[in-house]
Amino acid sequence: MQTEPLYLHRVDALLAYLDGFKQRSEPFATWQGGRQADGSFRVPRPAYAPDVIAFFREVDRPYWQDPHFNARRAGNWLDHPHFINTAGYDRLCAMLTYCLRGEAQSAGHWDRMLVSGKLIAILQRVYYLRDEFPQSLIPRQPVVIYSSHTPAAAAD
Repeated sequence: MQTEPLYLHRVDALLAYLDGFKQRSEPFATWQGGRQADGSFRVPRPAYAPDVIAFFREVDRPYWQDPHFNARRAGNWLDHPHFINTAGYDRLCAMLTYCLRGEAQSAGHWDRMLVSGKLIAILQRVYYLRDEFPQSLIPRQPVVIYSSHTPAAAAD
């Protein structure tokens, strides 16, 4: 799934945003566009706060991305707190990928993920795993089983 290893300092870089997002008093985004003073119309779009942009730049790293994620499945997981609260590294990456890529499909997606608390719940799960089970943040790798029993050895 990933091409670069996930080190704990990379987990900490992502978690550095958690407290600021949880204790936020200002909006994550302000909307620009709509009907202008001269009568013209500009398509509304969000203008994100600098920390939100920096956070999603951090999420847009190979070790947080799942290039094979299923958007519908990841979106459904986010609708059910149980899936977030029991997620391992692979599922968290799929949900983070959904959060990141959703903005390209729907303006304001990042804001909705933050305001709804879904993205904060993902970060809280990462925090829990970081503290309690850091080995669970290592992605699953294919297991290679070596055997001393080979056809050549059997012929002896």
